[in-house]
Amino acid sequence: MRVCVLYGGSDKESYRLRKLAEQLARGIQEQDCAPTVEVFNIYNEMGRKVSYYDYYAFGSEAVGTWGGKIPGIVGEFLKNCGTVSGKRFFCFTDKKGLRRNLTLLTLMRALEKEGAFITNSEILENESMAYAVGRRLKLAKN
Repeated sequence: MRVCVLYGGSDKESYRLRKLAEQLARGIQEQDCAPTVEVFNIYNEMGRKVSYYDYYAFGSEAVGTWGGKIPGIVGEFLKNCGTVSGKRFFCFTDKKGLRRNLTLLTLMRALEKEGAFITNSEILENESMAYAVGRRLKLAKN
């Protein structure tokens, strides 16, 4: 099974979001089914076709202090990344911003607009939580 962890923060080098994505990938990789996991920053991988993975984790963070908005690059990437319609996704955001749930909801709406099937979502507070979520995440083949 192949798993793709994608993340895109409010700027090109979001250190906190990168660390969360790496720990999530490490947790997924240590599951019993031992899937192959690849982590990509969407700023660096614009135009990459990712439609051949079995499961996806997509993370973003709030733009600004109030939260509720995601970076515009997320929508651009989803339109150019190949077919994600019908694919299974796990959505995550970090705890940045005041309206964290609205930020997560906005991310899920952007994915569902492209036809993605959201299986789970989470607001990750720290790296250890990201690792624990990755360990318990139920992976399902498309």
